[in-house]
Amino acid sequence: MDVEDTWRISELARRSGVPVATIKFYVREGLLSRGSSTGAGQAVYSLEHLERLGLISILTGVGGLSLRQTGEVLKAMDAGPVAAHHALGPATSSEPDEYLIRATKDADRFIDEDLGWRVAARAPARLALARALVALRRSTRTVEASALRPYARAADWLIGEELESIDLRASTRERARQAVVGTLAFDAALAALRRMALEHRETSRS
Repeated sequence: MDVEDTWRISELARRSGVPVATIKFYVREGLLSRGSSTGAGQAVYSLEHLERLGLISILTGVGGLSLRQTGEVLKAMDAGPVAAHHALGPATSSEPDEYLIRATKDADRFIDEDLGWRVAARAPARLALARALVALRRSTRTVEASALRPYARAADWLIGEELESIDLRASTRERARQAVVGTLAFDAALAALRRMALEHRETSRS
């Protein structure tokens, strides 16, 4: 490792925007590896540490994940993009009510039969979709899963565009990192754009 590519913890804090105390906490919690020892209780950190801090910031800030969830995602990234996405959640509901049970069956049928997508049976996103259906139905009572077809088409196209920028020659962990960052950042951007589009349309109508 080139000495010019390593920094003391104070410089790592400056470059990352993460306080020294927080960096030390991440190291203690196992979210960030220890720096390379230079003796006398000193250590230096590398670009890998800087990138890891950026990823942790995205997971906890943009993604709103707890430190426990962040650790699970970081570990899952070794298995690739799909495992990392599953680690993002949401958590499984321990006691689903009748509305969620019905919505889950409808969501599964929509995913597997209507869309024909190859999605793991235990993919957390299935539960997220079912919960969205429950919320919509409790509001309007008329929403069927098929009403989500335009969103599915848009999502499929958007993911196709995102995947074009991912280097398939990169390591499994790097592809997982790009996929996780893309998911959280683009999900947040899409939600923000949808809200602004709603405001724009409503304002234009008045």
